[in-house]
Amino acid sequence: MTLSETEFRVLYSRLAPAVRARCRAICGNNADADEALQEAFLSAWRARHRFDGDKPLAWLQTIARNASLDILRRRRPWTDDPATWLKQIGRASCRERV
Repeated sequence: MTLSETEFRVLYSRLAPAVRARCRAICGNNADADEALQEAFLSAWRARHRFDGDKPLAWLQTIARNASLDILRRRRPWTDDPATWLKQIGRASCRERV
């Protein structure tokens, strides 16, 4: 089932608040949540031909979760090396104690 533009607009108007709440819970702030929401619906629009018509909220929240995690990955201050980020976390903890 491919969603028409009208159907997609209806889907957005009905589900955007719930999807944004999911993004906010993952991202931790409104600015990143808004960006994730925008990216999620853009991705959903591009993938609308793959939507099977079943459980639209679950479909959109999965896309939103992935968009939110992508934003967090781009914003994190450390590399993928666990030793590096453990050192950075340790330094932050030491600074907080001083």
